[in-house]
Amino acid sequence: MLSSIVLRRQALLRFGLFVLLAAALTVYVGLKRAKMEEGSALEPPQAEEESLEDAAETMLLAPKADFFSDSRLERERAASRETEVLQAIAADPGSDTQVREEAERRLMKITRDLRLETQIEGLLRSKGFEDALAFITAEGVIITVMAESLEPKQVAQVADIAMNCLGIGAEQVNIIARPE
Repeated sequence: MLSSIVLRRQALLRFGLFVLLAAALTVYVGLKRAKMEEGSALEPPQAEEESLEDAAETMLLAPKADFFSDSRLERERAASRETEVLQAIAADPGSDTQVREEAERRLMKITRDLRLETQIEGLLRSKGFEDALAFITAEGVIITVMAESLEPKQVAQVADIAMNCLGIGAEQVNIIARPE
């Protein structure tokens, strides 16, 4: 039953990544054109709020040669791209005050989330897991651990680290075992 849920989730996440990449490209091109034509940044669409989270969740189950390293690199690239756009909006005096404040708030959230994801990954490695990835989403956190399978004690250990770092409940922690 768990494997069928994971397989359905993989398909949904891959589709989500495709939609996310198309939306991100559209937003980026639109912002660049608008800035060139009008000399100011436009308000980003509401969907941008969760774009980094969607990309992170999608990367968790994508087949790659070196999944953990590639996923970390892609997470950093996505955060960098989003940060660049948000910094331009926040720095643009032609942007609406509310838009600039939202861009600054989102920048702080990206920085906080990346720091917490790195902290969780380091704590899991210090507990003996060979490798791990943590992605904070609007619903909680998704943690992928390099392992064929996880014993109940290990699941509890992973969940405990995430709950303590993020101050969330167990129902908000999704744990995936993935052999490399």
